[in-house]
Amino acid sequence: MKDNIQEEAVGCLQKNIDVFAWTPQDLQGIDPGVITHHLNIDPSVKLVKQKKRYFGPEKDKIIQAK
Repeated sequence: MKDNIQEEAVGCLQKNIDVFAWTPQDLQGIDPGVITHHLNIDPSVKLVKQKKRYFGPEKDKIIQAK
């Protein structure tokens, strides 16, 4: 981000810090069913491990650098 846009964004976030929920206790009055993520996985199905992806040497260097 450009410096002035970043400064404006940080200022806006700091000005409105009271609207963010930092812990589940901050979410009083909200049904946990609304904020809880659930995966519909059939327990009778066998799990399958995906094969490892191989990249070319050039991309592999970039991945290792990160």
